[in-house]
Amino acid sequence: MQKKLIKEIFHLEGYIFDKFEEQDDKIILHCHIQSNIMVSERKRTRVINQVRTRLIAHSMFENKKVFISVKQRRFYFSKHKKLWEPLPQVKRGQQMSVFFKKKHF
Repeated sequence: MQKKLIKEIFHLEGYIFDKFEEQDDKIILHCHIQSNIMVSERKRTRVINQVRTRLIAHSMFENKKVFISVKQRRFYFSKHKKLWEPLPQVKRGQQMSVFFKKKHF
């Protein structure tokens, strides 16, 4: 299946789709974010302090739960300030996308 078609079917605005993985009860869409720079209070940085993989509930497809797997980066700013990059369609502190909340709640 073409990457562009999968992006449209699962509404992956803001993500770059990498790989499709199907398991017994779930579908995992491996994605990444293109930006390499983070801006905060007029300061820019490219220094990455930490990386974590997030598994975010996104939608349902053929009675299987669809998850987005994305590597979220923590950027380092001067004076010991570290911030996690914001993820598209995910509010701060949430474990599911805005699209999932609209469709299933």
